[in-house]
Amino acid sequence: CQDGSKGTTGGLYLCTDSFTAQDTRRLARYLTHHYGIPTTTPKAPGKRGINDGLRIYIPRPGVSIVQQHVVRYMHSSMLYKLNL
Repeated sequence: CQDGSKGTTGGLYLCTDSFTAQDTRRLARYLTHHYGIPTTTPKAPGKRGINDGLRIYIPRPGVSIVQQHVVRYMHSSMLYKLNL
């Protein structure tokens, strides 16, 4: 995973593998509290390290919220990551 990717069920992954577990969870809570974006923090398969490979997952219902906030800042070649 690079900075992020599409999930197999239409959600999005933010690859926070190099963040601490505490910082990953803090960022997930911030996205939920301040932007209304639903999040979970699953462990990435096969990852170990400072945060055991936690990533932020945004399920399909939250993708439209992300789109509203970031699409105007994204390069057109990256829009596929938001299912656009």
